Amino acid sequence: MKVAVTFVVVSCCVLGLFCGQSEALKCYECTTTASIDCGDPFKNATIVDNCNVCAKGKGHLGSVKGISRGCYGPEDGFSEGCRSESDEKDSGEMCYCKSDLCNASTRVAMATTLLVLLPALLLGFKTV
Repeated sequence: MKVAVTFVVVSCCVLGLFCGQSEALKCYECTTTASIDCGDPFKNATIVDNCNVCAKGKGHLGSVKGISRGCYGPEDGFSEGCRSESDEKDSGEMCYCKSDLCNASTRVAMATTLLVLLPALLLGFKTV
């Protein structure tokens, strides 16, 4: 009886390790042309499963301004970070991230958080 209980406990622990290592993400998917809630500040969108990378795009096509959020699979080959492009009439920025629902945030919010945390951390290390 003890051997059976031990086997079940060890099996559950091993399965738990594998379940936590999934790379499938959840991402928001929307465009401001379809829903005003997709804009900044972000309010709500459809959640899509089984993504490899989440993305948020923001830009101008001529006089039209828009934001899109979406999901890409491993075959698309995107990595984390932001890329900007522009020409005479159009400009845009696409940011890619790899954590659940990470494409809800704005770069400004992330940058502000970092600007606040960095000095606090430096002061903390300096006083030690």
